[in-house]
Amino acid sequence: MRKSFEATLLLSGMIIGVGMFGIPFVFARAGFLLGALELLILTGVIAAVHMLYGEVVLHTSGRHRLPGYARLYLGRMGARVAWFTTLFGNFGTLLLYLIAGGIFLKTLLAHVVLVPAGVPVLAMAVVGAVVTFSSFRGAVRANSVLTIILIGFMLLLVVRLVPFVRAEELFGFHPREVGIPYGVLLFALSGGIVVPDVLNFLGGTRRAARHVLLAGSLIPAFLYLLFAATIVGVAGRAVSEEAIGGLLPFVGPEVVLLGSAIGLLAVLTSLIAVSESFQILLTVDFGLPRRAAWCAVVGVPLALYLLRVQDFTKLLGLIGAVEVGINAVVILSMYLMLRRRKAYIVPWWAVAGVWIVGAMVLAGVGYQLIILFR
Repeated sequence: MRKSFEATLLLSGMIIGVGMFGIPFVFARAGFLLGALELLILTGVIAAVHMLYGEVVLHTSGRHRLPGYARLYLGRMGARVAWFTTLFGNFGTLLLYLIAGGIFLKTLLAHVVLVPAGVPVLAMAVVGAVVTFSSFRGAVRANSVLTIILIGFMLLLVVRLVPFVRAEELFGFHPREVGIPYGVLLFALSGGIVVPDVLNFLGGTRRAARHVLLAGSLIPAFLYLLFAATIVGVAGRAVSEEAIGGLLPFVGPEVVLLGSAIGLLAVLTSLIAVSESFQILLTVDFGLPRRAAWCAVVGVPLALYLLRVQDFTKLLGLIGAVEVGINAVVILSMYLMLRRRKAYIVPWWAVAGVWIVGAMVLAGVGYQLIILFR
């Protein structure tokens, strides 16, 4: 029971991250009702992808990550696609965590001391490096504690904001903006990188794995809905891109500080989970020594930041559309190959569902890329 609880927190802590703070902004643009509908649909899609990935992991011997599984089931080309999206997505995601974590940390410290630009980002990189230098079990423990604190803080923020919510702001529905929330939601809901770690931590118990993957996927979606409802209900169309700053005219600095603390915790939990899992991926499937993998995971995102790759909004949409969307299709394809090779019997409607989900993801990726580059 304790292992299942910690594994659920590992997945939820990985998912609840920087993407959460882009949700109120895109919900305000598309209308809260339309955004909530897309959240419901994509939560089902991503939860299904996590569970199907779990089936692939459980039915495959050996220790791998997504590129390794793709090589086994989809051949060299599948492995190349998975390697491209995995490297692109993970380095980009870690860079996003540094940028967002630096913003939140600077907001918190600004009320105490004048902080030079770049120092908060460096501090985030150092924290991530120190925590993930330890064993994986140590990282899981740290992530579990931070996730519990994070959820508590999120609920506290919601309670603080509820008296300021204007109900009329929650009935927006703008169909012409239907594509806007897609990339952000896809990014915010995905936690596939840690699925092998979750199952390894559980010891490969199939029934427990299914419950953990489902619960770990649904908890963040529920919290996102509460978070977006309160932020949009308070600020309406005045929501800022990172959600918190736009609250200042409505609720005052104390709540903004609380929101920044939540943001910092969200970034830390995901930074720990992604950094550790990415190091294992580079070690297991790429063959790097453990310390070399640690240096790459810590050093590359920081180097990209120093090279002025700092456009938070564009990075968020790009990673959500390219890495998460394409990886979802790779996972669905591996599941179909697993079923064919190992006579893994599932109902016909489940197979049809896999194809439908894949078509939805591909259509969404294409639409998001059109929006991003037009």
